[in-house]
Amino acid sequence: YSYMFNNCINLNYVKMLAIDIKAIFSIESWLRGVSPNGVFIKNKDAKWNNDGIIPSGWIIKTDENNNENIDTQNIIDGTYIKNLRTKINDGEITTLDLSNTKFVSGGDAYFKDIKAIEDNVISDYMFYDCYNLKSIILPTSIYSINTRAFAYSGLTEINIPDNITTIGFDAFAYCEQLNTVTLGNNIKIIDQGAFYASSVKEVYIKTLTPPSISAYLFSSNPIIHVYPEALDNYLASKWSEFGTIVGDLK
Repeated sequence: YSYMFNNCINLNYVKMLAIDIKAIFSIESWLRGVSPNGVFIKNKDAKWNNDGIIPSGWIIKTDENNNENIDTQNIIDGTYIKNLRTKINDGEITTLDLSNTKFVSGGDAYFKDIKAIEDNVISDYMFYDCYNLKSIILPTSIYSINTRAFAYSGLTEINIPDNITTIGFDAFAYCEQLNTVTLGNNIKIIDQGAFYASSVKEVYIKTLTPPSISAYLFSSNPIIHVYPEALDNYLASKWSEFGTIVGDLK
């Protein structure tokens, strides 16, 4: 509310979760007067009208290259994703670094009536149709990327962290600009159509044991790079149906 913390000059720490960067200007009045060295704000270049520079340390910042960096302790729920999707689709953000975040259940529906119902996963349709999203660094805390989570997005490459074990149905399908895929060393299951109708040219697989795969994995006949000691296993598996397998990883 307006002036909620007005003139609280001894207030040394404020932390906001799941806040839209656009809301910075609407909360100007209740933060005005807080100690400049104490408020936890991160966008040091953002300005209040006639009030100078926002104190350093806010939980979100967007830079001049439309990159968004999120505080290392930030919790991401459905409401956060809803706001984030709006900024991506408006072209305000093209790159996301989520490496030190934690995805949790709860919050608003972020796509139609779909909500985040499980912790530590990229939920169904979470970044679906986010065509302006070109790059993302995923957090090390998640273990699954669910149904159509990034389908129809603008990603040009994706690096699946080692902690992820499952990639869901059509998770990266219909990504017209997706050229390079790197799969971590703990991936176990890749569901049907995970990269179908995407323009994947190079795939790098770190696990020695071929992950379980279903139909329509790739439709682009990529070069699939594996470790030399795993080459025979991949050639003898269903992976050989979806691209040219070479044992050149080091």
